[in-house]
Amino acid sequence: QWEVRVELGSHRQAVALARKLEGQGHAIVRRWKFLLAGAANEDEARELAGQIRGEVPADATVKVELAGVGWPFPPS
Repeated sequence: QWEVRVELGSHRQAVALARKLEGQGHAIVRRWKFLLAGAANEDEARELAGQIRGEVPADATVKVELAGVGWPFPPS
């Protein structure tokens, strides 16, 4: 499984984006200023990342990665 990691400038931006993506049916894990959106495959993740890039501020970071890669701690 793949995911899109979005790092935003504020908690408020992360909450707003998470709500929007959840409303579109995406599986979301949100932390303070970043969120992860699940995708079934790399193509779907890249498509979602492109959509998100068009909706977030220019200073936001949007990355496509394998699920669980880059986590500083193992998921529980």
